[in-house]
Amino acid sequence: MTHQTSKGVLPGAGGHARALCGGFEGEVIGCLSAVRPDGRWPEDIPWLGGDDALDGLSPADVLVLNGVGDTARRVGLFEMVTTKGLALATIVHRLAGVLDRVEVLEGAQIMAGALVQCDSRIGRNALINTGAIVEHDCVVGDLAHIAPGAVLCGNVTVGARAHVGAGATVIQGVTIGVGAIIGAGAVVIADVSDGTTVVGVPARPPRPADGGGVGKMGG
Repeated sequence: MTHQTSKGVLPGAGGHARALCGGFEGEVIGCLSAVRPDGRWPEDIPWLGGDDALDGLSPADVLVLNGVGDTARRVGLFEMVTTKGLALATIVHRLAGVLDRVEVLEGAQIMAGALVQCDSRIGRNALINTGAIVEHDCVVGDLAHIAPGAVLCGNVTVGARAHVGAGATVIQGVTIGVGAIIGAGAVVIADVSDGTTVVGVPARPPRPADGGGVGKMGG
């Protein structure tokens, strides 16, 4: 796969945005954030203001890097960018492994240490985060997030906008529905319906008494 080189702007100024700076092989000309980034932000990348700084940008001149890690906020930014007619940068980190016959769609992000095996498909602006493994013949839907250290065994389908939490494992042949949430460390052995949250080993919907842990999806 050929790495993309161009100029880019980066909405977001948190940890995921900083990680993207190391994966984009072009020049990041500025970041967009409601507030000025803190001292951890790279000094050579200027703050351009809020999201309204996207107005007037041309897709011929600049790509947009979706620097938001949270799935719901990523979806909102994706919709804003595409409505404005801008193009999203596709990121394949130089330390990621992408094997034969893998289809990586516009705006997808494959971070350092991730591995995507043969005959898989990564959807538009999907995020395969640090150290995640996507085995052979998997389909990851648009805007889905496979969090750090998660494993999709072969022939897994993950629906659009779904979130597979840090360190979770999805066994071979399972389908994760649109907008479903898989808790951190879960082991998924059966299909998960659209919009459903599952946690634990084996993964199942949380009981009311477990509700306090549902928010800790990871990644």
